[in-house]
Amino acid sequence: MFAGVAAVQAQNPTPDITLTCDNPQPIEVYPGSTRTAIINCKLDNPTIYSEKVNIQIQSGALISAGPASLTVGAGGVVNFQVILRGELRMAQK
Repeated sequence: MFAGVAAVQAQNPTPDITLTCDNPQPIEVYPGSTRTAIINCKLDNPTIYSEKVNIQIQSGALISAGPASLTVGAGGVVNFQVILRGELRMAQK
């Protein structure tokens, strides 16, 4: 009698999210201007699994607003916007 043991290795799915964003337009900060810029971004998920993506926005001295997290379905695409706002008469950088 022979008893065999087979080695089995589980494969974890590897996340593969691609983030692309448009380049922001210059923000005008003169009196009466909106002092804002809207950046259009896209998340692509080529995998067969739904992925939750945490988003961290780093905007320096600018005020920013955008989603903290998004879920991208299997093979899906999610579009979102980031809004940047400058202070009145802020120095250009």
